Amino acid sequence: MFRGFYNFILRLIERIESLLIKGTISLLILLITVQIALNDPLSAKLQFENSYLQQLKEIPVVQQVVTYLQRNNSGVKQTAELKEVTQSESVTTDKQGIVELKVLNSTTDQQIKVFINKKLRKTFSKGQARILVEPGDKIILDTRGINKGLWFQVTALSDNLQNFNGGERFWIKNDLYTLEEVKVRKRY
Repeated sequence: MFRGFYNFILRLIERIESLLIKGTISLLILLITVQIALNDPLSAKLQFENSYLQQLKEIPVVQQVVTYLQRNNSGVKQTAELKEVTQSESVTTDKQGIVELKVLNSTTDQQIKVFINKKLRKTFSKGQARILVEPGDKIILDTRGINKGLWFQVTALSDNLQNFNGGERFWIKNDLYTLEEVKVRKRY
């Protein structure tokens, strides 16, 4: 009788030990996953304005619906913005174009520099920069010295630019970021 009770206690202790080991491993995996998620730029994307509405807009299905509605409703607005952009920066030939970039989360603007072909061309003012570009230009954004991750968005661009999309977003944290080489559509 004592032997059966003794075996029962041994099996109970083995099960408890097994559950404790599995629980510890699960908690370690969860801890590592949460640490990765908190340092990942995708989590910064959800927190850049700290609003539930903005978090809702980042869900892929909702994002597709919102972009579809924005395209249909703001076509006139975008062309008006583009005309305003092209009038303020003088585009002299059809081989030039304008890219307007905007910082989505706030920062001190003077620290963000725009280099074109390794030459300092602009700094951000009021969270925006309008850049006159030509084919083959390489746009480099310099956020060195800013330890906070920054989201940028292409808010307006000339229709002759081939490889940029309006609304395109990218994330930079304390680094140099090279955009694609500028390509212009041929007009014939």
